[in-house]
Amino acid sequence: VYSHGDSYISKDLANKNGIVAYELGAELGLKTGDKIIKINGHDFENFDDVTSPDVFLAKDASYTIDRAGEILVIPIPSNFIERLSEIRSDDGPGYIDIIHRFTVGNIIPGTSADSAGLKIGDRILSINGINTEYFHKMKEVLGALRGQEVNLEVEREGQVIHLSALVSDKGTLGFNAARDIAITTTEYSFMEAIPLGTAKAFNVVFVNMRAFGKIITGQLNFGKTVSGPIGIAKTFGGTWNWLRFWNLVGLLSMILAFMNFLPIPALDGGHVMFLVFEIVTGRKPSDKFLEVSQKVGMFILLTLMVFVIFNDIFKEIF
Repeated sequence: VYSHGDSYISKDLANKNGIVAYELGAELGLKTGDKIIKINGHDFENFDDVTSPDVFLAKDASYTIDRAGEILVIPIPSNFIERLSEIRSDDGPGYIDIIHRFTVGNIIPGTSADSAGLKIGDRILSINGINTEYFHKMKEVLGALRGQEVNLEVEREGQVIHLSALVSDKGTLGFNAARDIAITTTEYSFMEAIPLGTAKAFNVVFVNMRAFGKIITGQLNFGKTVSGPIGIAKTFGGTWNWLRFWNLVGLLSMILAFMNFLPIPALDGGHVMFLVFEIVTGRKPSDKFLEVSQKVGMFILLTLMVFVIFNDIFKEIF
């Protein structure tokens, strides 16, 4: 927080063109072009708040939207976060995105984008004569032209050039798009960053507590909302990003801290549970009881470990 500040896309800028509603967003009741003006009945500034877990775990969660001048409230089902967890990173975009222009970012060596001669900073104006000024439109056009040779109209350093490329069977050319949209950055002093960073870190714990509560009450499916080593590795991604890496490391550290305080023997939470029992009753549990409870606790932890690993494998296959 201190070194990088808060970088985000503002609500006003995001609502300039509205959102793109992909398949899951459309199921929710959103439409491309909608403008999200409130979250759970409250105003917001940072557009990242729209997709925050806090939104989906709240009671009676909803989006208030402006659809061509008509104000509507779209309710968010209590298990929507479970549906989101089913979207794998290689299945394409999530449920919504901002309608935005883009430029060509990193080009993957050996792909069609590489062989066609695309360069970082290029703008793809059209594909086979179809306007692709906005990123979601380009994805839509490429998806309809899978496996075909296409003509690209590209703007490069103020000049318009024409290139030919082969669209992959996945509907891609082989480059990472860079958002062409203004980012708002808020800087913080060292003294401002300490409480803000602490609050963000502990918010991770509170979010996990709420999610855990929904799992216990049956509102969320345990198998669909947890991830193991494979899921964590996919979250880190295949390319190095310094800020994302350390953000995720911090996130995992707070999650592990929360898990460690669960009242399971063999974890610190289990030791606290026995200490509280001793304080309340005035007597210590027997050594035999502690030994058996530790074995039970280890069995529970090992069972959970095996479950999440095979659960990751199952989600990858199916």
